[in-house]
Amino acid sequence: MSLQLRIVTPTGEALKTETTHVTLPGLNGEFTVLSGHLPFLTALRIGVASYATGKHTQNLCSLGKGFVEVFANQVTIFVQTAEKALDIDKKRAQDALSRAEKALSNSSHNPNDPSYQLLLEDRARAKSRLLAAEKAI
Repeated sequence: MSLQLRIVTPTGEALKTETTHVTLPGLNGEFTVLSGHLPFLTALRIGVASYATGKHTQNLCSLGKGFVEVFANQVTIFVQTAEKALDIDKKRAQDALSRAEKALSNSSHNPNDPSYQLLLEDRARAKSRLLAAEKAI
């Protein structure tokens, strides 16, 4: 039995495929969903998702924060952003990480400052994109 995987962003459906499993970045660490999993809904942090579309094919996708719903062998991911690893330009991802780290070094470092939190998210997103691109087969 397989899973139906969908990734949805505010701009539309980013991915729709059949998979044997999907590993996602949960708030408390990574977790894997297999066929027959009990239904649940949980939050996702910025990170890398992996899923298999063939016998030995691992695919990666950089995800923004959001939620995942698992129900009746359907995994639906609702995230701010999603980018397939093979579509990520490594140079641009590295440049984005450098810019994010520079902005953070010039920031208030106050965890209660919303702009500081946005900078942390920018850095996490850049790291996720770079990690996905570097691990892409």
